[in-house]
Amino acid sequence: MTPEDRLAAVLGRERVSTALLDRVAYSSDASLYQLIPRAVARVRSIADVQELFAWSRRERVPVTFRAAGTSLSGQAVTDNVLAVVEGFDTFHVAPDGSSVTAGCSLRGGYVNARLHPNHCRIGPDPASIDACTIGGIVANNASGMCCGIAQNAYHTLRGMTLVLLSGLVLNTRDIAAADALLAAREPALYAGLASLRDEIRADRELSELIRHRTRLKNTMGYSLSAFLDYDRPADILQHLMVGSEGTLGFIADVTLATVPEPPFAATLLAGFDSIAAACDAITPFDDVGAVAIELMDDATLRAIRRYASKHETIRLPQCAALLVECRSADPERARELGVMLARVAQRCNAREHFLAANERERALLWHLRKGAMPSVGAARRPSSALINEDVAFPREQLARAVTDLGAMLHEHGFADAVIFGHARDGNMHFAFSLNSDRLERYEAFMDALATLVVERYDGSLKAEHSTGRNMAPYLEQQWGAKATAIMWRIKELFDPEHLLNRDVVLSRDRKLHLRNIKTLPQVHPLVERCIECGFCERVCPSAGLTLSPRQRIVVLRQIERCRIAGELDALRVLERDYRYAGEETCAADGLCMLACPVGIDTGQLTLARRATRRLPLGKVIAARFTRAWIASLGAALATARWAAHVLGQGQLHKLTRWVSDRLHTPVWLPTMGVPDRIASHRSNVAQMVYLPSCMACFGGRSGDTSVSEALFALAKRAGMPIAVASSAGRVCCGQPWHSSGAQHAFQRVQAKWLQAAHSASDSGRIPVVLDSSSCALSLRRTPSELRILDPVEAVAQLVPAVARRVRRRYRVVLHPGCSLERLRQRESLVGFLEQLGCEVIVPLNAGCCGVAGDRGLRYAELPAHALLREAAEIASVDADFYIAVNLPCQWQLAFATGKPFVHLWQALEQMSR
Repeated sequence: MTPEDRLAAVLGRERVSTALLDRVAYSSDASLYQLIPRAVARVRSIADVQELFAWSRRERVPVTFRAAGTSLSGQAVTDNVLAVVEGFDTFHVAPDGSSVTAGCSLRGGYVNARLHPNHCRIGPDPASIDACTIGGIVANNASGMCCGIAQNAYHTLRGMTLVLLSGLVLNTRDIAAADALLAAREPALYAGLASLRDEIRADRELSELIRHRTRLKNTMGYSLSAFLDYDRPADILQHLMVGSEGTLGFIADVTLATVPEPPFAATLLAGFDSIAAACDAITPFDDVGAVAIELMDDATLRAIRRYASKHETIRLPQCAALLVECRSADPERARELGVMLARVAQRCNAREHFLAANERERALLWHLRKGAMPSVGAARRPSSALINEDVAFPREQLARAVTDLGAMLHEHGFADAVIFGHARDGNMHFAFSLNSDRLERYEAFMDALATLVVERYDGSLKAEHSTGRNMAPYLEQQWGAKATAIMWRIKELFDPEHLLNRDVVLSRDRKLHLRNIKTLPQVHPLVERCIECGFCERVCPSAGLTLSPRQRIVVLRQIERCRIAGELDALRVLERDYRYAGEETCAADGLCMLACPVGIDTGQLTLARRATRRLPLGKVIAARFTRAWIASLGAALATARWAAHVLGQGQLHKLTRWVSDRLHTPVWLPTMGVPDRIASHRSNVAQMVYLPSCMACFGGRSGDTSVSEALFALAKRAGMPIAVASSAGRVCCGQPWHSSGAQHAFQRVQAKWLQAAHSASDSGRIPVVLDSSSCALSLRRTPSELRILDPVEAVAQLVPAVARRVRRRYRVVLHPGCSLERLRQRESLVGFLEQLGCEVIVPLNAGCCGVAGDRGLRYAELPAHALLREAAEIASVDADFYIAVNLPCQWQLAFATGKPFVHLWQALEQMSR
């Protein structure tokens, strides 16, 4: 047996993979490095971690932990065993909201969303907070735009559950008990920490160096301040874990003090003639209480201007800009702060300024700023990697330091470099593209950078991205020989054989930062801008099941590398396995485009690849005979209902699932509707014409009212005449063919729909109503003169009449769905329901349900995985209505959650009876 076989025997064979596709998928993080692990293991409990550590010690095989993989310095990649962390989802908020306990797998944005009702958040606020996890935030001591030093994980830590390499589990929330346990179970480590504490405190010069080095944001090396700030070895230990990048142990969960998040903000974007002029305005803005002051140079503004150009309300400055924000619990005070910010901008000779008028404009400004790094990456040279580093300078020297940094970047040939960052803290990021044939130039630049930051400006080589691989060779230059030797001794105490995240933070290899730099070969124009940041993964229904959008791109790039290198065996394996993991189980829902700062839709890449495959004969025939196809589906559902009556619903589902697992035929769900006969109806006074979806025709009836009957009832109550197209039940929007990549068939089917709608709407005179948001999204891909109303837009016209008939306050759980999100109708629907007096609950884990047309029925594992978290979230929620705006989503949600999901129109009809 190999070591990997023995690990699989311990953790379970389904949790350890040596398949090339899996190893390649996890070979890249958001940094410039790529290392293909020898195995990928999934750990889901503390017991798993203990078993993994015991195996690592027995086999002498190093282990690296990975959560979201958004790290920028190579902390989450390895050529040894990569342990993917899943399922650590503990969550608890103190009754007064003063602290929060969160498992290491929970994403920072999710935790903040749970804290939002308490008007607080966690202190660290990295730009990647919606994507990165609590474990990564703490292990890297991440900070961000408002965090500074006082609110980082080190200073807001109130306890953690950690696992040492020996297997000891330590809960430090009762620090006295943890200290006693550590002394009893790990006497050598306990004594070693106490000895280092006393040695450092006795060395006045070293103590002063530690205090001096941590006056600025500094994540280089270990948190030596712990030896000065805390007395108990267990307390020192838990604070050493912060920023240790997985090199000292495993952090299972943490308790962090929360910080206030006043609900009202004043946000201003100011443009200046130069970086120096912008830097001169930092202190005046800080003096009026700005919680964030973000600096962007002209190159950064050019990079994100492409993305901003589609938003007419935002005009980005040309030369240099500051994005400034103040917050208040009082809306009137927030308005006053906005006036003050505008006055400061004028007083500091800003060329222009833009004050966000509402939350939408504020969110857009921050979305642009948070997307600066990916936007810069999107503008890099083809096939080059992106270098993204961050340093900190004393704020009083920031203007000169940034100018010198820019000049040095150009001097070393990196003319595409950009500089941006958290000006209030003197924390600057810089990014540029790097080709693998320019490593000598990069090496010279890094050497010069270390000299500039440490020796000329007495700053920090890493302010918030942690040491990683890229700065490990420069640790001694930052800290000096004595402090660096202390760090090596810390590592020896915790991990004498260097089994945890080897070569991260500490390395004897002076050329480490020049090795394993990834290339980004061109695979398709749709994804060339991707820098593999991982922002997309949180919204992908297949992430964690097969591949995420980032992983699809990573694997396709590796396929191209194999093709270029002539590695034919690896090429065949990857291409074979990618078919299922990359194409068949991709929902192609487009949510990745919304999460991506530069709008990359990996689903479109999947559709382009599907287009090269032969379309199944059934869909070819259906494209020509749409009416017969719709009728046959209705007959099939009716037959399934009869079979369920005979066999039992559970037995029929199991039978169709068994067949589907082998032949990828559709699975029957007990929650599917039954056919609805929707008769055409003409009216000379109609104000809307209803053209039902094929889904409404073959499965629109559930409960006592069908989707169509609900619409007719609402229209009647509103006194709004509505017609039904004569082509009802005969045409389809074409989405099933679009999701197969069959563009010609899609156009053929959709052309029939458009022709029918044109006739039914009196050449576009009256709007056409759709019962499915996915149909509306599909049809809006083709320009036409028709006014097409999605389900939300349709009922919005009935609001006054419906509102008058609603007699009580209803509690509603709403699943917006991917198509509604892409139509940007979520806020409208929530607002509409609230206008009716409803209490609206949108699950924080709501996303794509994984149905993806019929794909979720043919690959049932996709929606089952996609809805796991949402189902768990609403399991204990009692509501009057559970609402969806797509029939297939409704069926799948009802099946996965056990809740009686209904269509929006059906819910409104019942509310207004």
